[in-house]
Amino acid sequence: MDIFRIGLAKLFSKPASTVLSILLFAIGVSIISLLINLQQSLKGQFNRNLAGIDLVAGAKGSPLQLILSTVFHVDVPTGNIPLSEANRISKNPMIEKTIPIALGDSYKGFRIVGTTGDYPALYQAELLEGNWFEKSAEVIIGWEAARKCGLKTGDRFSGVHGFMEHGHSHDYFEYQVVGTLKRSNTVIDKLILTPVESVWEVHGGKTYGHDDEESVPDPHDHAECDHDDEEHTIPEANPVLEEIMAKIEADEELSREEMLIFSEYKNLLAERDDHPSEEITALLVFFNSPVANVTLPRLINETTNLQAAVPAFEINRLLGLLGIGIETLRLLAWVIIFISGMNIFIHLLNILGKNSYEIALIRVFGTPRYKVFLMLLSQGFFLSVSGWIAGLFLSRFVWMLLPSFGGFSVEHIPVVTANESLLLVYTIFVGISAAIIPAVIAYKTNIHNTLSKS
Repeated sequence: MDIFRIGLAKLFSKPASTVLSILLFAIGVSIISLLINLQQSLKGQFNRNLAGIDLVAGAKGSPLQLILSTVFHVDVPTGNIPLSEANRISKNPMIEKTIPIALGDSYKGFRIVGTTGDYPALYQAELLEGNWFEKSAEVIIGWEAARKCGLKTGDRFSGVHGFMEHGHSHDYFEYQVVGTLKRSNTVIDKLILTPVESVWEVHGGKTYGHDDEESVPDPHDHAECDHDDEEHTIPEANPVLEEIMAKIEADEELSREEMLIFSEYKNLLAERDDHPSEEITALLVFFNSPVANVTLPRLINETTNLQAAVPAFEINRLLGLLGIGIETLRLLAWVIIFISGMNIFIHLLNILGKNSYEIALIRVFGTPRYKVFLMLLSQGFFLSVSGWIAGLFLSRFVWMLLPSFGGFSVEHIPVVTANESLLLVYTIFVGISAAIIPAVIAYKTNIHNTLSKS
């Protein structure tokens, strides 16, 4: 123990060099730690916000933009699509369920999302107070939106057009808060949810479900629709169509020609439900058949005026693009740690050169060579471990500050993660490797020559 205390005392006899070595280690470790935890946090948030959505159907444009705007709510939408088109897609037997998303307005920068009760259920959202919305103009507020907007159950407010805090206000239409949500650490925390009919009413002037006013038309209620029965006659059953339906039931892939026939048949069925004045921004689609993963995106893209975007594919592509920058920063951090090892090497050599006489005296008083060797190695070990600990503290401090930069939401992370434990092994390896050469020189020190020169 005495030899280790002597080694530490020698390190702090040159405090500037020692602190610089620890600081270089800390910077490299903190960058790598932040990148590791940030990447894992992003992947976790992406997976939670995707919530099992298999496909998003929306207006033509960038598929990544469609996903970002309607699933993650961080971009502007590609446009709107007719409700009738969405209804046609929903009737596909390979689809388990669909959820409409209607965007366009916001309140204090938080998006007002027209949807159905299935949307908060998708994220397992729970009420903090109040009730779920039941009719047009009622809203439930996400946890963060309620906290920052100061809204509570019973309050009324008017939205503004677009997604900025300031814009054209729809003062003629007031929303009423009927409930607020518990924190879920998902995108829903930042949203204001309302029935999709509210969005139609704000922008179209038509009223839905206000007590004694006109109620929301049922998409499957044809009483108000004026159809030409002769023009839209459903084709009689035929062997080709029956064969296609049998393939769908058996989860078999359809050819392009079969998809066209099936799409035309379903479009004829869906034309009874058209509401041309009603639009939504996108349709979240959930499959009930593995074949749909291959068949439906191609069917929608080739036979409709909509585009089909697969969230999992687009997010993997986005993470691939982000990964280039993350890997570059990570490489830089590894280089910084390597440079810190070189700095330890130079630092220990300088200490050894200036204290060779003292090392010789230690040997004269009976200290074995291996203890002198271990003393130098312990100095490298101390510098590397101190840099690792300082780096973790620095990374945790920056992690806590991240939410204040652009509202970035972060998760709680353990004191030490598994990857950071592996990082400790690497830093110790670098520190000891840098100390080996000075330790070998100290081990081979010739006592007689060193003392005679002094």
